[in-house]
Amino acid sequence: MRAGSVRGRGVAALRSVAAALAPHHQAQRRVSASAAAASALGDQPWAELKQQFDDDGYCVVKNVLSNELLKAIDDFSTAECEAMTPEQREEHKFTGSLIPLVDPVFQPLLTNPTLMKALESMGFGTDVKWSCGFIISKPPGGPSLAWQ
Repeated sequence: MRAGSVRGRGVAALRSVAAALAPHHQAQRRVSASAAAASALGDQPWAELKQQFDDDGYCVVKNVLSNELLKAIDDFSTAECEAMTPEQREEHKFTGSLIPLVDPVFQPLLTNPTLMKALESMGFGTDVKWSCGFIISKPPGGPSLAWQ
């Protein structure tokens, strides 16, 4: 990882996420965001999606993230993985990469009202917490990873 790239911006990113999640949001704004999020999601097979998540550890929920956000995350993740030194690649050969999600590019993902509504619709409730996350990008042909 480039010196100071992600870790150096970590404090600012965490402050931004904390500010976005601060409890001073007005109730009306939450109701409006929730209604817009429900509308954006449309009718989806929530029980099937939840079952796939439980069985496979992931599921694909349509209409949650914009193409622009997905491109920004993909571009950032690709650049970070490509910037890894040979020493870092060797150190993380089992996982491929373990780049923490502390860059501001991830804030819209973590605070997305449509994502929160999708999680609620799948039965996860409304009090969803995020603790940490990593970009894990494992190149083909790498050694096996026991928990994957």
